[in-house]
Amino acid sequence: MAFVFLDFETRSSTPIEHGLTQYFGDKDFGIIVSCYAVNDGPVIKSAANSTDILRTQPELIELLRDPDNTLVAHNAEFEVKAMKEGYGYEHPWSRTICTAAQARAHNLPGNLDMLAKALFTDAAKPANAKALIKRYACPPFEDPALDPVAWSQFVEYCANDVELMRRSFKAMPFLNYPMLKSDREAFAAIRRINDRGIKIDRELAEYGCKLAAETRDSVNQVLCKLTAGRIQTVSQTAALAKLLDMGSLSAEAVEEALEESDSPVRSAILMLRQMAGQSSASKFERLLSMSDSDDRLRGQFVFRGAPHTGRHAGFGVQVHNLPKQVISQINLEHDITMIKAGAPQLCISDPMPLAVSLVRPSLIATEGNQFYDIDWNAIEARLTAWAAEEQWILDVFLEDRDAYVETYTALTGKEAKGKNDRNLGKVTTLAFGFGGGAGALLRGCVQAHLRATEVLPRVEYDIEGKAWLDDLLKRHPKWLVASAEKIKMDWRAVRPATVQAWAAVQDCFLSGEGRAAKMEFFRDGDATVMKLPSGRHLIYWNVKYERGADGMEISALGVYKNGMHRSKLTKGKIFQNGIQAMAVDVLDNTLTRAEKAGLPTVLHIHDQVVEDGTIHDGENLKAIMETSPDWLQPGLLKAELEVRERFAK
Repeated sequence: MAFVFLDFETRSSTPIEHGLTQYFGDKDFGIIVSCYAVNDGPVIKSAANSTDILRTQPELIELLRDPDNTLVAHNAEFEVKAMKEGYGYEHPWSRTICTAAQARAHNLPGNLDMLAKALFTDAAKPANAKALIKRYACPPFEDPALDPVAWSQFVEYCANDVELMRRSFKAMPFLNYPMLKSDREAFAAIRRINDRGIKIDRELAEYGCKLAAETRDSVNQVLCKLTAGRIQTVSQTAALAKLLDMGSLSAEAVEEALEESDSPVRSAILMLRQMAGQSSASKFERLLSMSDSDDRLRGQFVFRGAPHTGRHAGFGVQVHNLPKQVISQINLEHDITMIKAGAPQLCISDPMPLAVSLVRPSLIATEGNQFYDIDWNAIEARLTAWAAEEQWILDVFLEDRDAYVETYTALTGKEAKGKNDRNLGKVTTLAFGFGGGAGALLRGCVQAHLRATEVLPRVEYDIEGKAWLDDLLKRHPKWLVASAEKIKMDWRAVRPATVQAWAAVQDCFLSGEGRAAKMEFFRDGDATVMKLPSGRHLIYWNVKYERGADGMEISALGVYKNGMHRSKLTKGKIFQNGIQAMAVDVLDNTLTRAEKAGLPTVLHIHDQVVEDGTIHDGENLKAIMETSPDWLQPGLLKAELEVRERFAK
């Protein structure tokens, strides 16, 4: 058996940001440099001449056709599809390893240069690499004969990538992908979903793009007037934060500031920022530019793209983060009908909320099909109860009772009588399940668009001497902070097994051995490893436990923006990573089984899966989603199905 390490440099007039289908389908596409090495052998280089591209490489294709040989490439989808388009050779995925996927599966950067920097002290990218790519891979495609020295540097850049990839492949762990069968199957499922794509309503997206651009301009004009010209656009976030005296302009921070504002001008500026945060112009632009000639949006998911848990991240349009509908469903349906009829002047919604609300409906089912949109009910809460062995709440889930109502009753000793009572059970479950405190509860109310003063009961509780509440007291009434703290303590009192699980998980994490909450821990060189019930592993690099500004602190290296970054961990956060990773494994099991059953998945968003098919497909998918993997307690999962023609949730 041999590993064939391969890297191409290619050219195309279509930006790669438009997606691989458009990039490879461009009339100017071609392979211009090819470098490969077999096992530990020398790097073999091939390069185009001044008049043509590389049309074929018989010796390379012969190597790859050998059933005993495996292709290894970084972002292997690129090389596989480039060979199909450029050489007419379709390499089987069963004999392909992607080192970018291997890196992400082990909490290492997916970018090759950043990966090499994380693994080796002597890794360096040529200083002129970007300039060389621009000269030879982008229009007007400089003739290599004009500057033989630069062209030689470009070829060596490709050869250097093969060397870095080979070194990285050997240095990385093999705990997950490509050795773990379930990870290989999940990788294959994500790839098929990416290739299948999802249909877009181009007409609606084009109108939405135009409307969003117009409303963005209007917002900027109003902002400029309110700030007397000091701020021209809402994208000037640093200047806007300084004007508002805010450390952050996150959606949560803006919402809280709006609640506290007593100045009409300040409130108006905050509302403009809020509107801008929901801006949909860039989403529409990406929808349109990345959709292929058949109006399908492809390649939108990155296998293990989110560190710490191994969630699959979004790419391009970022379907995991589409703006939510902000107008009523009946108004939205009316307005879409008018737009499609060529009479947008008859829309009844205001332009900005309409623009925001049109993004999701721009994703549509294939003609003759419908979307079967299915999501798990409270999957993280269910997994928490199972992993922590909190029997009373586990029984609630297994018996299909309302966990939020039961939580309210457990907290208060009273029967839930109204919506606010159930809401209290819900926000406390979400806020406290992973070690959150009073602040998490108050933020949870904001995020759920609930008034904390209406949801939280007013109780007497002494918070004197609790310094961690000081920041909350600057922004909230004392009675509200006291009530939130009291409810936290009550919640922990009725969830003792969960509280104990946080501590047990932390103890095992720090010692690098043991088992807690269905998670096993061990050390592997510089890595602290959490083995999940599925057999997948979460990797934490260079864990430290040392004194910090707030006492003893845990930290670890992990991926952040394609590089490695040290971040703090708490017992609740470590436990949360494990639970969320279990939810990922439930999703992966579903996607794998759905693909094997021939069910056409087009979207998946954490706890939600969308099929583009028939009612038979939808019912089959729901049955799969409610069937526990072999490592999870049977009967624990529950899913809810909605049928629609356009994506909405």
